[in-house]
Amino acid sequence: MNSLFLFTQVILFLFPFLTLSNLNILVNCCIHLAQGLPIMLFSTDEASNKAVIYAGVPPNRPCGFKVLDWLTPSIAPLKGRGGGGKNGVAQGQVSMNTVLQFSLCQSAQNKE
Repeated sequence: MNSLFLFTQVILFLFPFLTLSNLNILVNCCIHLAQGLPIMLFSTDEASNKAVIYAGVPPNRPCGFKVLDWLTPSIAPLKGRGGGGKNGVAQGQVSMNTVLQFSLCQSAQNKE
């Protein structure tokens, strides 16, 4: 099941089980369809036990908004790694174990 989260100026999608190469194609299509909004796609890679993230920022985005300036702090709390940034597109990976631990910690904090 795919989920769409629309924020004021950013679109985020969740696409379980897509590879980075598929996300690369998808992020470029979504940037075009979203009429210039930055976009971030999430998926999981069961073979490597990682969550994968692909972010894209249209090249004509005002204010010098850079994709790595968005992706890197987004995955930093999960000890994620990111790279790229060419042509407004970057990718990142986060260990699924870290994602689960982070989720459990957040859930416990919310119950307090």
